Amino acid sequence: MQTTVLKVTGMKCERCTAKVEAVLVALAGVNEAKAVQESGEVSVTHNDDVLLEDISVAVREAGFEVLP
Repeated sequence: MQTTVLKVTGMKCERCTAKVEAVLVALAGVNEAKAVQESGEVSVTHNDDVLLEDISVAVREAGFEVLP
């Protein structure tokens, strides 16, 4: 199990952070996601076989941008 921290833009309210968290925990192998609007950071706890690209795609499909 590992934790990945992403910088995400576009989270402007609590509904936005809840949406990001929801799409991430819906991914197979993701155990927990915590988004913080003020810092723009999302902490994702996941199995070792979950790809960063899959996490990034889920965030983008939810309408937000992952910064490199």
